Amino acid sequence: AGVSFAGLKASVWHRTDSLWGTSVTYEHDRFKTILVVRDDLLACVTTVNLPNKYILYTDAGVTTDTYTVVRAEAGILRTFEANKYVKGLVGLGYAHELRSVRGYIFVTL
Repeated sequence: AGVSFAGLKASVWHRTDSLWGTSVTYEHDRFKTILVVRDDLLACVTTVNLPNKYILYTDAGVTTDTYTVVRAEAGILRTFEANKYVKGLVGLGYAHELRSVRGYIFVTL
């Protein structure tokens, strides 16, 4: 089941094997955050669109039983357009669980 109004979207689900969850998305101008709560996980993704096609992001998740970090990353992306058929993203992010910097290249045709 879900509901949506004024930049806020929420949904909830329950499966027959007793797993459940909910998600809430809030979007406003250059800011977007998605919060997910499941019976086994808490997670949140946030993006902030900056001028000149830059995007700051965070992505984090913890287990609900031991509150162990399963994912924690933050970084910056930049959109690009090579021509009207080729677009994409390039970026760098620091992944806490890997203790390393990751590079990203996404290309769409």
